[in-house]
Amino acid sequence: MAARSSRGKPTPPPEKITVLPKLAYVSLTIVSFLSVLFFTWYLVVQRPPLTPTAFFLLLIIYGLCAAFMIFGISEVVAEATGHVLGFAIKAGGPFAALIIVVILGIWVNSMPDKQHQLNVRITGKAGSKDIELKSIPNALALIPTNQRGMLEEINQYGMAVFSSNETIEKDSVGFILNVPNYELVEPRKKYKIDASKDLEVKVRRQLTHYEFRFIDPADNKPVVGAKFSCYDFRIDGSSDSFGIVECDVDTVGKQTYLFSITPPPGYKNYIGEKELMIRNTQPKFDLEKIRK
Repeated sequence: MAARSSRGKPTPPPEKITVLPKLAYVSLTIVSFLSVLFFTWYLVVQRPPLTPTAFFLLLIIYGLCAAFMIFGISEVVAEATGHVLGFAIKAGGPFAALIIVVILGIWVNSMPDKQHQLNVRITGKAGSKDIELKSIPNALALIPTNQRGMLEEINQYGMAVFSSNETIEKDSVGFILNVPNYELVEPRKKYKIDASKDLEVKVRRQLTHYEFRFIDPADNKPVVGAKFSCYDFRIDGSSDSFGIVECDVDTVGKQTYLFSITPPPGYKNYIGEKELMIRNTQPKFDLEKIRK
């Protein structure tokens, strides 16, 4: 019953005293709500399916946003009690919202997945940003051991999504990449499908094999120990017993390559060409001995 003054009129309830100005609480509520919308949009539109760790971190973010929203609206809104994993929990106000959101998210995520879908993430050797393969039709083939293969596109997220079944999920699978100028890093690797149904397949640009051969024109014999340096190919090596320096190079976007040659002791300085076309993959260089 509301308190009455000495004249019989109801005494208005005391105004709630808050630590921060009301505008700050309103702003906190709006920012938290917009944060939830942003993370939802980022999850659905910009990102492929999350790993379990990333999903748990996202639950924490959602829980914190919910807690801040409730804190901005009222200091005491709800109280959650119960037993989780053998521990008694009693949480009030915004903290209750955080606990409820996280527990509900974990419970929903732990429900059995009846959909048979295999997500294959295409990455480079240095991670997802190392390779930009997106929106390519008929790009990746899944090869089960005892079943017919399947061909799918690499979608806008850099993933190939395959319809699988229990037999495939208990099997080891391989892959074939059907993208010009690219190849699998481990083309013979077999992948085991775990409960997450999320695989990572590493690819790289196809490498061009080069052989740089050094010969003595006087007797047509190989020159051992000639140093070959090429900044464009990131190579700095010496010729072997066959007079050869070998390397596998990513030539995408290159037209020519510059190089320098340092002959071994007892040979004249190299005075020939120092720039060749990319298509010249097996050049020969003459190094003459110093004749006494």
